[in-house]
Amino acid sequence: MPIQDEQALAVQQRYITSLTPESRERYFSNGRNAKPGNLLGLRNHFMGKYQPYLYGQLVESINPSRMQERQEDRRKLENQMIEYEELMPKDERVRDRLFLNLQSLLGTTLACTRQIEGGRDALERFEAVAKTISMWR
Repeated sequence: MPIQDEQALAVQQRYITSLTPESRERYFSNGRNAKPGNLLGLRNHFMGKYQPYLYGQLVESINPSRMQERQEDRRKLENQMIEYEELMPKDERVRDRLFLNLQSLLGTTLACTRQIEGGRDALERFEAVAKTISMWR
């Protein structure tokens, strides 16, 4: 197994073991994708809806100076979560914080890509052709 795969596996295992069994079942039952939520307007996890969101996150992670409106929306959401914390159901609050934390980790996962041969060039090529469209927020 290449070193990058081992590093990614180790990070994933650390994350999974950091969750309680109840949290793993609640958010990732039967090894499936996370349960549908309302985070940043995501109403479902059909790939056609989720892919543009991931695309935007990838663009932002490669070059944080892009996607400024998207970053501002996330800051607003984080502030709302703090301001209305007592009004949110606990499970929803925990889930939303979990996903915001996961979202912030995407940039760190690109470290492996940047280290492999051709990885940095691939990210630069992707960033150069990536379009900034509001639906990718």
